[in-house]
Amino acid sequence: MPPFYAGNDNIAEMYKNICNNEVVFRVKCSLCAKGFIQALLKKNPTERLGYGPGDWNDIKQHAFLRNILWDDLYNRRLKPPFDPSVANELDFKNIDSMFLEDEIPDSIINTGLNPLSDNPTSNQFVGFTYVQDKELD
Repeated sequence: MPPFYAGNDNIAEMYKNICNNEVVFRVKCSLCAKGFIQALLKKNPTERLGYGPGDWNDIKQHAFLRNILWDDLYNRRLKPPFDPSVANELDFKNIDSMFLEDEIPDSIINTGLNPLSDNPTSNQFVGFTYVQDKELD
C-alpha cells in the first residue's frame, strides 16, 4: 500500500494524509534511504533537501547517493544494475501481478490539447529519453 493510502478510494483523505502526516515506512529499507526520503518529503518546503543555495548539489551529496558517478550518469556511461530480459513490449513477467490487476483510472485532467501540438508546454521534455543508447548494449 502507498504510504498515505486512505482506503476506499478516498482521495480527499489521502491528500489530507499527504499534507499532514509523516511517511510511514511499511517495508524494510536502510536508515540512509529513510533519511533521504524523509529529507525530500519535509512538509515545510524551506526545510527540504535541495532547497536553498545548495539546490541540486545538496541532493547529489546526500549519503544515499554517495556511489553515483554523476558525470557518467549524465553522459549515459552507466549500465543499470538490473536489466530485465523481455520477449517484447507486452512481456510483463517482471511486473508483480498485483499491479497488473489494478484498473487504470481515467485521468482527472483533460486539457483537450493534442500532446503533439505546438503548445509551448509540449517542448518541456525535448531531448529527454528513457531509452538507452545502443552503445550501452
